[in-house]
Amino acid sequence: MFTIQTDYTLGKETRLNNYHLGVVRTSLTRNISHRFADVRDEIVNAFSEEIPVKDDWAAVPALSTVMRIICRTTNRLFVGLPLFSMLILMARSRTGLRRWCPILIVYFNTADDTEQRLNIEFTIDVFKAARIINLFPDLLKPIAGNLLTPISKAVGQALRHLGPMIQERLDQDDQHGKNWDGRPNDLLSWLLDQNPQGELRTARDLTMRILNINMAAIHTTSMAFTHTLYYLSIQPEEVITVLREEVEAAINEYGWSKLAMAQLRRTDSFMKECVRSAGSSTDREVLKDFTFSDGTTIPAGSRVAIASFALHHDERYYEDPYEFRPFRFADMRAQEGESIKHQMITPNPEYMFFGAGRHAWWVSYQMSDSKA
Repeated sequence: MFTIQTDYTLGKETRLNNYHLGVVRTSLTRNISHRFADVRDEIVNAFSEEIPVKDDWAAVPALSTVMRIICRTTNRLFVGLPLFSMLILMARSRTGLRRWCPILIVYFNTADDTEQRLNIEFTIDVFKAARIINLFPDLLKPIAGNLLTPISKAVGQALRHLGPMIQERLDQDDQHGKNWDGRPNDLLSWLLDQNPQGELRTARDLTMRILNINMAAIHTTSMAFTHTLYYLSIQPEEVITVLREEVEAAINEYGWSKLAMAQLRRTDSFMKECVRSAGSSTDREVLKDFTFSDGTTIPAGSRVAIASFALHHDERYYEDPYEFRPFRFADMRAQEGESIKHQMITPNPEYMFFGAGRHAWWVSYQMSDSKA
C-alpha cells in the first residue's frame, strides 16, 4: 500500500478545503435526473462507437473499454456538449500506437474547425507520481513532485485548455451574478455556487478539482461495471431473460429516466452480487492516532483496509456466501422492512465496497450510470 501524496499530486488546497466533495454529494446527486437524457445519449453513442455491431466475433478488452465509456458519460454530465465535443480516455503506448488508458482527453474545436486533442494523462500520472514521491523523505517530497513526476506538466496542459473557459465563467458570474441567462448547469457552475474565495476562486484551483473528481469518478465505476460484465457473460439464459424483461418493462412504462432505473431491483441485485463476490476493497491512511472501543490504538501514518472478501463471504450475513446468487439482494429486499437496506446505493456494515456513510459519496451517480 502507498499514500497518494495528495499535496503533490491532487493539490494541497483540495485536501485542506475539499468543498468539491460536498458538491458531488449535493449538486451532482440532485441533478442526475435533470441531466439523465444527456447521460443516456452519451451512453448510446459511446457503446455504438466502442463496441460496434459486427457480423463476426470480435475481441473487446473489458476494463479499458468500460473506462472509455464511463469517462465519456461522466464528462458529458460534467461539461455538456456546447464547448466540448466529447471527453474520453486515451493514451499512447510506448510503441507509439494509440491505446486507451485511464486519462482524460479533451476534444475542442479550433478556429479552422479542425478537431484537436489534448492528452492529459492525469489519472495514471497521479498514481505514478505517488509511487515516486513515496520513495523520498518528507523534506524532499516537494522537489521530487516537481522534478520527477509528470503532474505539473499535465496540470499545465489542462489549465491551458480549461483555463479560458473557466475564466470566462468567473467573469460572467462577477458581472451578472449566478442567475444569468444561459448559465450552464454543469460541474463548474456547481463548484462556483459554493462561493469559493481567494486562491480557491482561480482557474488553476477549479481545474484541479475537476481533474480530482474525474479521477475519483472513473475507477470505482469502471471496476464495478467490469465485474458485472464478466459475471453476466457466464450466466444461464434464464438469468439473462429475467434481467432483459425487467429492463424492457421499466423503460416501456417510465422511458429512459432515473425513475426507470429505480425500478430495476433484479438488475441492482445482480450488480451488487457481482461486487460482493469479487471482493474489491478500499484502504485509508490514518491521519492521527485513533483508539478503538476495545483499546486498540492505530498510530498516525498507518494504513488500514476493509477486509471486504472476508466480510462479504461471512455466513453470519450471507447464506451460502460462496455461491453466486444473482437475485440474492432482490429476495432480501422483498422481506418486510428490508426494501431500502439491501440496495446497492445503501452501504452498511455488512457491505462496504464503497466505504460507509458520507465517504461513500459517488455511489448514487455510479449506480445510475451503470444501470443505464
